[in-house]
Amino acid sequence: MEGADRSRFGEFIEVSKNSYCSYQSEPLKFPNGGLVLTDIKATIGKRIHRLRRLKDMTQQCLAEKIGVNASYIGPLEKGLKCPSIAVIQKLSEVLEQPVFSFFLDDTGDESADSSSMRLAALLVEHPADERRFLLNLVEEMSILLRSRS
Repeated sequence: MEGADRSRFGEFIEVSKNSYCSYQSEPLKFPNGGLVLTDIKATIGKRIHRLRRLKDMTQQCLAEKIGVNASYIGPLEKGLKCPSIAVIQKLSEVLEQPVFSFFLDDTGDESADSSSMRLAALLVEHPADERRFLLNLVEEMSILLRSRS
């Protein structure tokens, strides 16, 4: 990368002829306390692992369904590899989950923030009229549950 301001961009490594990738010793941090790249890989891996197990699928079976080598799934689930968008799309179809859900934290923590994110993730897949219906249903259930306490 000729003439690049290395102090601004950090070090670069050549990926292929005329294609460069920034190399950073520290994971990329996002503003407002967002996830770092290593966290994203771990989040995606945990989600894939959990969904695969829920579907009672082996790593071999999942690999065959998405068209990758079986040896790819283990490191993917451990957060050692980051899947391409094409692989996430195939996983989305096979595991019957929206693409964006692979990026949501899958710790099993049922905090208010976690539950809100899960609810929002479910709702976004529906048209506006269905979202209104589902939100009304959740509100009614909430009122019912509060009245039981």
